[in-house]
Amino acid sequence: MKKTPLFKQSPMIVVIATLLIIASFSLYSCKQDAIFYHIESGIKLKEATVKGTPTRIVEFNHTLYVGSDAIYEYDGAAHRWNSTGNPLEGKKVLGLAATTTRLYALIDAGTDLSSVALYRKSVGAGWELIHTGALNAMYGAGDILFTGYGNTVSYIDDTQTALSSSSALSGKGNLLGAVKFGGDYFISTQSGVFYASAGDIGAGTVFQIEETTTDAANPTTPLAGNFTGLIVIPDPAGDYLVMIASNGTLCKITGASPYSPVDTPNKWAKAFGFNGAVALWEGKVGGADVRYLLLGRSDYYGYLELGLDFAVDTPLTPGITIGNVDQYNSSLATHPVTSIHQAIDDETENGTTYRPIFAVTSLDGLWSCRYQLYENKDSWLMIWNQE
Repeated sequence: MKKTPLFKQSPMIVVIATLLIIASFSLYSCKQDAIFYHIESGIKLKEATVKGTPTRIVEFNHTLYVGSDAIYEYDGAAHRWNSTGNPLEGKKVLGLAATTTRLYALIDAGTDLSSVALYRKSVGAGWELIHTGALNAMYGAGDILFTGYGNTVSYIDDTQTALSSSSALSGKGNLLGAVKFGGDYFISTQSGVFYASAGDIGAGTVFQIEETTTDAANPTTPLAGNFTGLIVIPDPAGDYLVMIASNGTLCKITGASPYSPVDTPNKWAKAFGFNGAVALWEGKVGGADVRYLLLGRSDYYGYLELGLDFAVDTPLTPGITIGNVDQYNSSLATHPVTSIHQAIDDETENGTTYRPIFAVTSLDGLWSCRYQLYENKDSWLMIWNQE
């Protein structure tokens, strides 16, 4: 029997096949754009010193730290990250946190998050083991470390030697963040944001932030949202606390207890996906001193910039003001950013004084935005590259 050619049997098959081929070439072309851009610009990606998926960057004793296969500290004078070793050599560093006088490291001691080891050290001392068991979150707030696993929240201050469970905070969902502000400790969980004095954290009274200040001890309208970003902003007119929820809601907390974000008002819906990575960036743009919040995205890659004047509905913009737009879009903007932090001290390159920015990516190590020669442009610019 004579066979009918495929295109005569079903012209639609040919159309679909053609479209698939075109789509494949388009996807391949998009994937190669970043590579070709780096070639054209003369920027060669470095090999990351801190590889894989590093921990959150933390500041301790005026030094930045990040963890991966080891714990690395930043040497600003030499412009590089140096390994300080690992309390459990050969094991993954799962997290870092810092309090006033202690650096904490969460180390993978087994096969899952129920087998971890929590170490801490003070300046000039060695690591001490303070807990083994189940932990999957920890945040430093002043002189207290808060840890979480499921519905259980525990804590330890710099003078104690073991974790204590907090009956006041446990049962409120996963621990999402903690910070000290205005003499109180703010603890974010899936049930809301709570605050308490040091003496009430264990079994005392904790207050929940409401939409109004009418009855802080018995909230009828708790502040809604998973607030995964808490950051204190220093300000000559008075420091304030900014809280960012996973859906992009921002709240500004000022004054003293009872705290509420709505007065005058201090709550804005920015509508973006936020992953908990937040930092304050201070520098010059067009010769003017400016400050931005840098916010990691869960709805896309890269990060967003937000001016601190929330009251005039400052728009969110991609992370392009600080560096070169095209170079950012072809480099860091193609990676998930899980932690971001500006260097503590000034550095100088080619006569320009500035502070670099560091960003942790998922799977592709630590990155930095540094002032360097933009080779084919014959000019010096802030450029993103692996650190």
